[in-house]
Amino acid sequence: MVAIGSPGRILNVGLVDWLVTAAYGCVFVGVGAFYSRQNQTADDFLPGGRRMSPFAVGLSLFATLASTLSYLGNPGEMIAHGPMMTTQIMAHPLIFVIVGYGLIPLLTAPLFVLFFLALFVKWANAGGAWLGLLSSIVTAVLIAYSKDFGLPFVISFVWMMPCSLLVGIVVGTVGSAIMPSTGKAS
Repeated sequence: MVAIGSPGRILNVGLVDWLVTAAYGCVFVGVGAFYSRQNQTADDFLPGGRRMSPFAVGLSLFATLASTLSYLGNPGEMIAHGPMMTTQIMAHPLIFVIVGYGLIPLLTAPLFVLFFLALFVKWANAGGAWLGLLSSIVTAVLIAYSKDFGLPFVISFVWMMPCSLLVGIVVGTVGSAIMPSTGKAS
């Protein structure tokens, strides 16, 4: 018998506990050995031979993200904080919508501007890249909040990413062509 824990709180681990742990490990090694014989190439192993359905991949991602820590931690948080934990959980769908439809499109196009300038514009420099990045962010914000800024027209949210990407690339490319390069490798 092995005693685990702090002096005030000791957990006894007996023979049955070790046998269950060993059986659990043997089952996992057996499952791994069984499925390893079906994989012939790295393409069979890493993407599952490209035979997995989107539903199975989604379930796998959900199970990965909803970890054991969530299952063990949430009841303790609920006991400690009560209704505030419930309001936090209820706010998740709203946060997903805000981040998914607002923040990600707002920040994705400016980052693509930098990648585009770095990969496809041979004369691109840091000054032009900064101009392209800032103009892309300003365009995305203007489109996202066109109604709130009191513009005479409201631009659909769908146009935020393509417009900010186009403006950022054009301004970054022209800005790089006009601005002198410092001559330093960056």
